[in-house]
Amino acid sequence: MFDSPRSVVAITENSEHAALLVALAGASEFDIVVVETATRGYSRIKTVMPDLVVVDVEIDNPEGCQLLSMLKIDGALSGIRVVTLATGGENLPTN
Repeated sequence: MFDSPRSVVAITENSEHAALLVALAGASEFDIVVVETATRGYSRIKTVMPDLVVVDVEIDNPEGCQLLSMLKIDGALSGIRVVTLATGGENLPTN
């Protein structure tokens, strides 16, 4: 599926999610880079050029959605597989 080395960039502000992703990547023999904010994620992805990007998106945080859009429109990055984890939404109306 992937050529070695297999690399992952994970963007998450949640330390528990980061620890889980690092554990899963280690068990799968992936090299993982964890980035704590979506605003830093784009430049890190361009630097690493990973095989996979995991974006932990806070539903009420526009930076995660902006990062996903930038990955889609950047021709150099648009071929990278992206997994999105949607979390949060505590500040959304509950009507």
